[in-house]
Amino acid sequence: MTDDTTSTETTTSDLMAEGDATSEGIGNAATTSAESVTDAPSVHFLEGKGVSSWKSVPAIVWYIHHDLTSHVSPHTDICRLAEAHPRDVVMTLLRCAPECDRAAAMMWRSIGSSGTTVEKVLPTLLRVMEDWPVHGMSTSDGDNRDVFALAATLALWLIIQEPNCQGAVMNYIPRLLMALLFQVSMSTEQVPEEVNTFWRGCLEQHHLPTQPNRFLVQTMKALLCHLPWEDIWMARKRRLAWDPLLNSDTHHYAVGLHVREMRRQLTPSHSPLAIHLLGQLSSEDPRWELPALEFLVELLDYLDGRRCHSSVEQILSRHLQSECPERRRLALRGRMVLWTDLSMAQSICSLSQHLLELLPDADGELVVMTLSVFVSVLRDKDIQAFISTAPKLAEVLWPLFDNLSSFHFLETVMEVLVEGGTKPLEMQMHQSLVLWFFLQYDEHQCVAEVPTIVRSMHQCLTSHMTPGVRMHTNICRLTEAHPHDVVMTLLRCAPECDRAAAMMWRSIGSSGTTVEKVLPTLLRVMEDWPVHRMSTSDGDNRDVFALAATLALWLIIQEPKCQDEVMNYIPRLLMALLFQVSMSTEQVPEEVNTFWRGCLEQHRLPTQPSRFLVQTIKALFCRLQWDNEVVSVERKCGWDTLLCADTQHYAVGLLAREMRHVLIPFYSPMAIHLLGLLSTEDSRWELPALAFLVEVLDFLDRSKCCDSVLPILSRNLRSQCQERQRLALRGLLVLAVDPSMAQSICSLSQHLLELLPDADGELVVMTLSVFESMLQDEDIRVFVSTAPKLAEALRPLFDNDNTHVQLLSIHLFQEVMELLVEEGTQLLETQVHQSLVPLFIHGHDENQCVAEASREVLLCAARFLKRRDLEKLLRREQHFKFCDCLMDKDVSRRAEHLQQALPYLQSPQQPLREAAVRFMGIAAWHMQDLQLLMRAFEAMSQDDCPSYCTMRTEFLSAFRRAVTK
Repeated sequence: MTDDTTSTETTTSDLMAEGDATSEGIGNAATTSAESVTDAPSVHFLEGKGVSSWKSVPAIVWYIHHDLTSHVSPHTDICRLAEAHPRDVVMTLLRCAPECDRAAAMMWRSIGSSGTTVEKVLPTLLRVMEDWPVHGMSTSDGDNRDVFALAATLALWLIIQEPNCQGAVMNYIPRLLMALLFQVSMSTEQVPEEVNTFWRGCLEQHHLPTQPNRFLVQTMKALLCHLPWEDIWMARKRRLAWDPLLNSDTHHYAVGLHVREMRRQLTPSHSPLAIHLLGQLSSEDPRWELPALEFLVELLDYLDGRRCHSSVEQILSRHLQSECPERRRLALRGRMVLWTDLSMAQSICSLSQHLLELLPDADGELVVMTLSVFVSVLRDKDIQAFISTAPKLAEVLWPLFDNLSSFHFLETVMEVLVEGGTKPLEMQMHQSLVLWFFLQYDEHQCVAEVPTIVRSMHQCLTSHMTPGVRMHTNICRLTEAHPHDVVMTLLRCAPECDRAAAMMWRSIGSSGTTVEKVLPTLLRVMEDWPVHRMSTSDGDNRDVFALAATLALWLIIQEPKCQDEVMNYIPRLLMALLFQVSMSTEQVPEEVNTFWRGCLEQHRLPTQPSRFLVQTIKALFCRLQWDNEVVSVERKCGWDTLLCADTQHYAVGLLAREMRHVLIPFYSPMAIHLLGLLSTEDSRWELPALAFLVEVLDFLDRSKCCDSVLPILSRNLRSQCQERQRLALRGLLVLAVDPSMAQSICSLSQHLLELLPDADGELVVMTLSVFESMLQDEDIRVFVSTAPKLAEALRPLFDNDNTHVQLLSIHLFQEVMELLVEEGTQLLETQVHQSLVPLFIHGHDENQCVAEASREVLLCAARFLKRRDLEKLLRREQHFKFCDCLMDKDVSRRAEHLQQALPYLQSPQQPLREAAVRFMGIAAWHMQDLQLLMRAFEAMSQDDCPSYCTMRTEFLSAFRRAVTK
């Protein structure tokens, strides 16, 4: 037995020496061989004999970790060791595998699978987690190297994935929650480089968020779900409370919301939590002061005020004198909680001077809260010490009469002083009588004071008041009576739509009658980008941002009762929103960007105004139960396309088509509204508006709107922008369907002719289609004067690379001939003569459709010229005899015909080149021009065509006969 003990002690000493050697760094531990750590203490422990020395515990942990790193099955003994020596196990495992590799993860999960073990290790983990960024607790072997707080959180994350740990975790949930919130706060500030380096190592081991603070929020969610408190998780998600935790500016708000959401579940722990927070906040410069103060304020009503009065007063007084408005607000909220206990009221007299200094503050919310504190104090009717402060307070109150709370408080002050005489307040009463009168007067007769009443309502709600039924009714009554003043004042006093303004807009949205009253004013603001200036009854004509009105609309349409009234205004609402999307995708003024950054602080909105506007359009459609249309546009990528200035007009057209069946009743007023927008010479939204107009043109009464539509289309037809030209042509095609419009469209013929030489094949096709539609009206006499110019413009298009253009131009040429056949052939004779050779050559086109169309129109041309000889040859399909006859009879035009054939020698199509060569040979024979014949031979020699040998022999024989004759 003695020998065994001696052996054990010796081996333990050796093992500790090795452990000290590895304490220089985590990297050395990974290289320790299995043989070097296999010793008597570890063997004794693994055999169930316990550990002979506390100092050997870290070595055993290193051994188990190394063993698991070598892909050995997990040790069940880790739980037994952790229960016996939790601190050594936790700290050693955090040091040997801070980034929690596979082996360490298995060990933490083993610990997590035993509720008893979890309860043992959590205190140590919490001590590490509560010390940012590193903690230096020593183990039994003297190792006191720093451990990252995040390493302990990573271990906790692995532990809570095991279902057996639920009961143990529940016992520590208050401190766990505090530690995690503390770490989120620290990690949203500037994180030390060593922490970032450590976290990058963790990312290599686990699939985790790239930012530590997002991982910490993920751990909080996992913790709540594991308990299980999924309903709290969902409630926070609905209230958008997770993302604000990740922003240092909004972190404290989110902390307060989290505490309120968990109030019921954490009630048994609130008192110890508050005491823990008091300890943290007692230092002059705690690192987590603002969020901790927010947390404390939510729990103050659970404290024993008599026991903790001194500590709380000291903390709240310090923050009341802070330069930070948020700290002052929280200090005031804390006092409001404490002074609901009337026994605490006497203590405020010593702070009256500090509170009076807050009343002139520009922050309305701060002033309202200060007034509310004074009101709470005055509930104690025996507070005689306050009488000396009352006159000063009343004097400070008078400039605040825009705030309804100041009226209520002044009334309370007067009641306190009524027994001491009214002399101290006499001057203040005289100054306040006028405004008191306006508040008591009928709002329908007191129009000039409506803006003041609106601002007072807003200030009331700013002081964290919940709008009761009476307040809701007053807002709706006032708005229905004076919609213009209410809308404009509310947009000016709270453009970024803070909590109070949002409540007022939602109150308005909850009444269909009220919504119908305010929408016209909101629309006027929305339709004027970037700002709108409209005066209220008090003469205020400051600019209002168009986006502020859209933000108000977004809040209104979240109320179900507004559906019918919104439906009545859907044409203008949709146009205004699309207009704003268009404006906001271009270069947005800096003042608008500054305003929008303020909105982001108040609401969870997209960072780009254009994305918010698209989101509002979707919300509007969903409120009207047009969800299918929203999805349909989404499938065709219409919403994303709407956000790009270059493709916006396509998206607007797509939206108009997709919404066609639900918007049919509104298309006529929409079209009329768009005509008004597009009637100006410099419309800022011309291209998208034109795209929408084209889609709804067929719903217009053309007889009434023709005079408005054609100038708009004509202006865009002359534009240098091809997209505008295309849209104008599409509009003309819609109008041309009605034969009665043909005469009007004909007045644009000159502008249309100017588009035909364009290189854009699509544009030319649309132009030709417009001409084709015009020619469907057989009584269109006014077109006769344009016909020769059109025929002249069509001839070069026979050679266009676009087959569609070729076919349309050839068919249109035929229709022009048929139209003028009754007017006489003289008007078009020249153009028809010039078309004979191109049509003849294209009769050999490789494209069968072009070839057939060319031969058909060539026959029509021969008939038009009354050349029965040519017509007869064409009907017999004797095409080259046609050339012979043409050159034989048209002696005066031989040179002209020849010039028309020459360009086809360069055609990429061999049949066209062959036809041109044959035509040249026939021309040379008729003109007895040897040089021309040699040129034809030269063209044949440059082209590998089997038929050229025969053709060359024929030409030589014919030429000799002609010369001999």
